[in-house]
Amino acid sequence: MNLEFGHGTSDLPDAARAGAAAARAALGAIRRHPLSCVFVFASVAYDLTELLGAIVDAAGDGVPVIGASTAGEICDGCRERSVVVAALASPHLSVCAAVGESVSKNWRRAFDDCARSPSISRFLHDTETLSQSLRATGEKAFAIMFSPGNTRYADSHACELVNEFNNRSGGAYPLIGGGCADDWHMEENYVFLGRRAYRDSMLMAFCTTGLAFGMGSAHGFVPTAKPLIVSRCSGHEIFEFDGTPAIGALSAATGFPISELQGKHFAQTTCIPFGYATAYDEFGLSVGSYFTPAGGIRTTHCFSEGAPITLMESRPDLLASAGKNAVIRALWSGGIRTPAAALMFSCALRSRIAGHTIESEIARVKSVVPDVPVAGFISFGELAPGADGRIHSNNDTVAALVFGDEVTELFRLAGERTAYEKMLRIQHATAVRLSTAVTVDDAFSALMEGICDTGEFDSGGAYLFREDERSLELVYHSGLGDAFIAAANRYEGESLNVRKVVAGEPIYHDFVSLETLVYHRAPIYRTEGVTSVAAIPLRHEGAIVGSLNVASHRSRSTSDIVKGVLETMATTAAGVLFRILAHERLRVSNDNLDMLYNTIADFIFIVGADGFVVDTNAVVERRLGYGADEIARMRAVDFHPAERRDEAAAIIGDMLAGLRETCEIPLKAKDGGLIPVETRVTRGTWNGREAIFGVSRDISERVRIENELRIRNDEYDRLVSTIPIGIFTIAATNDSDPRFVYVSPRWCEINQLTREEALANPSAAFSLIHPDEMENFYTHNVESYENGSFFTWEGRFVINGQVRHMHIESQPSRVRDGTLIWNGIIYDITERVAAQEALRVSEEKYRFITENMNDIVWTMDLSLHTTSVSPSIERVLGFTPEERLSQQIEEQVTPDSLSRIRELFAEEMRREEMGVDPNRSVTIETEFRRKDGTALWMVNNILAIRDQSGAIAGIYGVSRDISERKAAEQRLTASLAEKEALLHEVHHRVKNNLQIIASLVSLQQNRAPDATAVSILADLHGRIMTISAVHELLYRTGNFAGVNITEYVRTLSSMLLRSFASPELRVDIRYDAPEEIEFAMDRAIPLGLIVNELVTNSLKYAFRGSAQGTITIGLRRVNGCIQLRYHDTGPGLPADVTVGDAKTLGMLMIATLARQLRAAIKVPRGDGFSFILTCER
Repeated sequence: MNLEFGHGTSDLPDAARAGAAAARAALGAIRRHPLSCVFVFASVAYDLTELLGAIVDAAGDGVPVIGASTAGEICDGCRERSVVVAALASPHLSVCAAVGESVSKNWRRAFDDCARSPSISRFLHDTETLSQSLRATGEKAFAIMFSPGNTRYADSHACELVNEFNNRSGGAYPLIGGGCADDWHMEENYVFLGRRAYRDSMLMAFCTTGLAFGMGSAHGFVPTAKPLIVSRCSGHEIFEFDGTPAIGALSAATGFPISELQGKHFAQTTCIPFGYATAYDEFGLSVGSYFTPAGGIRTTHCFSEGAPITLMESRPDLLASAGKNAVIRALWSGGIRTPAAALMFSCALRSRIAGHTIESEIARVKSVVPDVPVAGFISFGELAPGADGRIHSNNDTVAALVFGDEVTELFRLAGERTAYEKMLRIQHATAVRLSTAVTVDDAFSALMEGICDTGEFDSGGAYLFREDERSLELVYHSGLGDAFIAAANRYEGESLNVRKVVAGEPIYHDFVSLETLVYHRAPIYRTEGVTSVAAIPLRHEGAIVGSLNVASHRSRSTSDIVKGVLETMATTAAGVLFRILAHERLRVSNDNLDMLYNTIADFIFIVGADGFVVDTNAVVERRLGYGADEIARMRAVDFHPAERRDEAAAIIGDMLAGLRETCEIPLKAKDGGLIPVETRVTRGTWNGREAIFGVSRDISERVRIENELRIRNDEYDRLVSTIPIGIFTIAATNDSDPRFVYVSPRWCEINQLTREEALANPSAAFSLIHPDEMENFYTHNVESYENGSFFTWEGRFVINGQVRHMHIESQPSRVRDGTLIWNGIIYDITERVAAQEALRVSEEKYRFITENMNDIVWTMDLSLHTTSVSPSIERVLGFTPEERLSQQIEEQVTPDSLSRIRELFAEEMRREEMGVDPNRSVTIETEFRRKDGTALWMVNNILAIRDQSGAIAGIYGVSRDISERKAAEQRLTASLAEKEALLHEVHHRVKNNLQIIASLVSLQQNRAPDATAVSILADLHGRIMTISAVHELLYRTGNFAGVNITEYVRTLSSMLLRSFASPELRVDIRYDAPEEIEFAMDRAIPLGLIVNELVTNSLKYAFRGSAQGTITIGLRRVNGCIQLRYHDTGPGLPADVTVGDAKTLGMLMIATLARQLRAAIKVPRGDGFSFILTCER
């Protein structure tokens, strides 16, 4: 709906109440648009000042309120002694008005005063400039004039005013209006402007509109006989017709005696108006009123001598249809298809001359426009365009002004062009602002500014999508009340907003849908005064970034062009936000890596395949004294003493081959000092290349950490903070190839083309696409062209010989002539691709360090709750990181340690208040609880985590196992009387260490790269567990001199069987050991390892392909020796394999262990596999 029209009437006797009632009825129909103008037509019976004041109060002081006093009022019917209020509201209609006073004294001065008024002067003093402006916008202008009607004392001067208007305007504006009246008192009449009624005054209003409108007039009178010729006249008085006094000539022409005409109103007495020819055989009407003492007659028009005057007679059928015909002419002249409102000005003389009622006239009007409200007044003279296109002042006429609900085609096209240009400028400006955004707030601020510039939205909020919670969280808002923000700060996963965002579907609600669908579910929208909303998903490359939710407190709907702008800007913003968030993740990752590098006390070396060091942590430079340039020229072995470098190289080779785990050759500092270390190495990748990672730990108990770990700069230089964005428009028709019709300067800079080159030769831009990308690009392009679908593409361009990565998006739309238009953006994502690669490399480095170190890295908040912890906690304390995060501090440490922690925390907070060095670190030794219930002494290096303001936001720490040092201290202070307990403790430690080693082997087994490595590590795990079993027996029995070998073999073989248990393998182990045999400690371990190899080999290979089997183990004393007999029911050894020359590690180990026992081995051939070992006790 482009136009809203409401009208109301009241005949209440009180002026203020009548005005308020009529205004209330009229304004009740205005719901969508702001008021353009209010017309008031009222009887002089009212106190006009009070009446107008009430109406202006209802409409508002900023709304033009114009009108006239009447001889009757029209409001879908005729009324008397009442007030009619008509309200028009449209965004495409503006009205300005002015008044000129004292018309009867000097009509020309009154017109000049009115025309010079600032509100309308531009319409009459610079018509050419204004006409050009109107042509540009597609609008038209017309005028409305209310002038004084005839009174007993003065002529109306409407004719003069109309002629002056035609001369001043040069015919640029059509005019319509009527003469003011005073309920036939003929004393004084008024025009209305705002709160004031002006006596004996003219009002001129100019309306500028894009709406269709038309004017028409009709009267229903026809000419009679030969016209009378004016032979003498002056102003509004005709003295003679054809040389005869006017009264005599008219008496003769009409047949009325002079006695019946003298002192009477001629037109009312004779029912005959004067006609004057206009064009196309049509006549305008003038009224003769009273005869003068000299025999002349006063007329409403000024005639010149020689002018023909035709006496007109009425035709009842034509007279009754005059109003209808006036409306029909108005509809035809304006090309109106959907009439929305009609204003009528009908001459007061018509009912008196013709005897018909205005009610029947309005009824016929309604037959033409049945659903259109009609308002107006009964006037003393009417102004309207005639058939000749000129404006005429008439009497006995009906003038009609009809508004259509549609806009003109010119206005629509101009509006679309203007809107398109405006939106293009907004998109361009927003894209430029977005390209400079470095934070989320920057991006959303730029986006919201652009959206508000469209004029349809004035507020909104931006949400980021939380993937882990599948929710939308408000991160930016503008122009919304606190209550609304509190209610809409988060949308959970099952909400409509989240579902639509995930589905990539925008949501639009106009005022009607808000009332019917939203207000009852979310009353906060009504409370906030929201009249329309939109929610646009922010998606980039298929990934959900967030949602843009915007609202208006005045616009009740969203236009299609603004919807397109919203969705285009949202797409652009999503890419920018994706870049900003990616940069932030990279910054955080790099900060974490820096923090880790600078917190770990170990020496970390990254060694290339050529043996030279490619990177180290800061500890190497600080503690060894070498500079970065020196380190870059050093091999890994150069950090060891010169006389031991060959030995170090050999040990590193053994460690890489899996033959040993550590190297304890000391590091040599630049000043010659030696630092005893334990070094571990492993293979990996660094910056995409194969490398060796070495971690050396200071194992000197006499040397403590001298200085807190330095912290590198907490940020790398920010990556390039802008995304270059180019904007373009491509047009394509069925008969032509796509061509550029617009490219922005940034587009030209990106593609290294001038605008002229792009517009003249589209292939110049398309030829930049990398040859390998061409087919993919054109596949997407053709699909978008044929289906009109959204186009998005990423690929490589070759610009000036350089390969650049580009991202292109465009939204197609088809215009009326069938042309397909793509409005799109292009921006260089080369930096983003590089950033993603850098993030991957950074995460790879971070993951290696956290997964291979033995220290525990953790963070806590200020309530001493753990917020993060490294995976190494499971190796050291047995807890998974998830378990640790759920524990309170009381569960983590012993009570004594907890007390000291809290004392330290309180002391540090006091030091913080005193302004002590904010980069300080502290060290504290605490007992941590292990998962198995034991406690572990650890030294903790702690520093504060600070927010951007420098305030402490949490605690960062690294904990290292110092249990061995604590144990050594306890042993040094223990008395010799505790030797037995100390021996138990040693064996207990050995057992635990063996268990830790077994766990490490098991962990490494889980990460082994292939099946061969898994098998080797599994065998190693079994051998370690065999040694552990001996120590377990020692611990239980308390006898360190010997081992019950019978129980030991049973326990070991049962353990191995359980470790290989599976539904497919059913093996029974039988024992032939009639007596318990005790074996020396140093001989029990080799024997146990032999049993481990035999049982493991059988379980792995002997019963392959078989559902079950039997293993028999015998232990006996034979001739003063111990004999181990072993047999399984498997296929036995291959014929060409013997234990002595076996090439497998297991068989080689059996032979080696047998020699340690000085034992004899036999492997009898036969069914299954048999093994006999005989050794001394």
